[in-house]
Amino acid sequence: MKKIVFIAFAMLFNFGMRAQTITVSYNSEPVGTNDTLSLKPEDDELEFKPFFTNNSMQSIVARIKVEKLNETTTNVWSICTGQLCVAGTQSAPFNIIAGMTYTDAHIDFSVPEDAPMGLFKVTVFDTNSPNNKAEFFVKMYNKNALLDICDVAEEASFVAYPNPANGAVNVDYSLKSHSGELRLYNMSGMCVKSVPLTNQEGCVHLDLTGLPTGVYMYGLCDGQRTGGMKKLVVK
Repeated sequence: MKKIVFIAFAMLFNFGMRAQTITVSYNSEPVGTNDTLSLKPEDDELEFKPFFTNNSMQSIVARIKVEKLNETTTNVWSICTGQLCVAGTQSAPFNIIAGMTYTDAHIDFSVPEDAPMGLFKVTVFDTNSPNNKAEFFVKMYNKNALLDICDVAEEASFVAYPNPANGAVNVDYSLKSHSGELRLYNMSGMCVKSVPLTNQEGCVHLDLTGLPTGVYMYGLCDGQRTGGMKKLVVK
C-alpha cells in the first residue's frame, strides 16, 4: 500500500513539475497568455528579444514556434537561440535552467517599407511536455505606420485571434466604408453576436461568454453585404 501511495505521489509531483511553468517578459514587462505586442522597427528589419523564465524546479528543453496569421510580406527570417539561428517556423532546442531566465533568444523579422501589418503567434514550449507552454501575439508594423490605441488593420481585411478562442476573441478589421458591423454566426446560419463598428478600421474585443463550444463563422458587414466569412472555433 505504501508503495502505491509513493508511486502516486511521484506521478503527481512530476506532473506539477511539468505544469505550465514558462513565463515571458519583454522590455522588463510581463507578457501574459494571449497578450498582443505591437512593434514598429526603425528600418526594414527587427530583432525581437523576449525573455523566457522557467519557474519549475527542473530544467527543460524548449523550442520557439512562430506562426504567421495573416497575408503580408512581413516575415520571420530566422529564430535564434544562443549562436544557432534557424530559418523556418521553429527554433532549435535550447535549455532553460530551473528557476532561471533565458535571455539569449531572438526572432528576426523582415519588414518591407510598404508592408501592411503582420500578425504572428509566438509559442515557447517544453519539448518533453508540449502543454507546458506560453503563447502570445506580435503585431509587426513597417517603419512608416501610424499607430492608434487600437492599432491599424490591413485595408478591407479582418482576422480573429486567438483562434481557437475561449471566453473572448480579438478581431482586427478594416472596412471599405466608414462604418459597419461585425457579425458572428453559428453553423445554422443564425447571427449570435453583433458589434457595431463606428470606425473604418480598428480592433474589437468580442465577449464569447455563454456561447456553446463549436465552430462559428464571422464576417464584416458594411451596410450592403457581409464580406467573405471566416471560421472561428470556440472552446
